Amino acid sequence: MLIRMAGPGPIDALYHAVRFDDLKFAERLAVWTLRLWTQSVTPDGSHRNILSIAYEKAGVPDAMPSIDGTLWAFRIGGHRKLSVGFPCAATLSEDERRILHLLSCYQAGAAPAARPVMDALAPAATARAVQAPLSVWAACLERAGLVLPMRDWDLPELRGPAHCGKAGAEHPVLH
Repeated sequence: MLIRMAGPGPIDALYHAVRFDDLKFAERLAVWTLRLWTQSVTPDGSHRNILSIAYEKAGVPDAMPSIDGTLWAFRIGGHRKLSVGFPCAATLSEDERRILHLLSCYQAGAAPAARPVMDALAPAATARAVQAPLSVWAACLERAGLVLPMRDWDLPELRGPAHCGKAGAEHPVLH
């Protein structure tokens, strides 16, 4: 039985995916956005044109300001630099799964389920700053019919309390 909270309940959540090819189109678009935005951020903003065209073709022409607002906030104010793969990577990083979890939680109106993941990515001030653009990005995707499913992601912050950062939790000693 799963004790992680990835969605409204363990039965309602899809299995966690670790391969890009296992994702639905909306998830692939979000991951590709993360990867392209992160890998090609430059002072001249050359990433914007490619992403703008992609989002226009996907029926989400107004998403770019919220994407920029979300990802710049994480880039500048996060606990650390996001670990994001190259655009052609076959597997998903933990941070890519975290962003997918956040987007799906915001689309589902399950913001409390997003909190542990948000806390793992950013300090409180950044988490507050990123909520508005992240919720707009999620809403833009949803309006275009691009709904991210709730998944039972295998992330450290979503595991039960026995597994969260306790020394020796992997190898308990019986007395």
